[in-house]
Amino acid sequence: MVGLLEQREARAREELDSWLEVLRQAREEVTAAQERAERARVARAEFVQALAEESAVSTDPALPEASP
Repeated sequence: MVGLLEQREARAREELDSWLEVLRQAREEVTAAQERAERARVARAEFVQALAEESAVSTDPALPEASP
């Protein structure tokens, strides 16, 4: 009986180790996705800012119009 319980415990530990590895990999993927999302957010904000600055410059009546 003790041998059977030891085998059961060993299988449970192997299963736990397997799930812990899955969890580790998932955490890495989450971290990478968060970094990509943050980079995309920053890029969008910079693009919007650049467009706003360009729009402000092109509509400023005090500035001479740029020649084509």
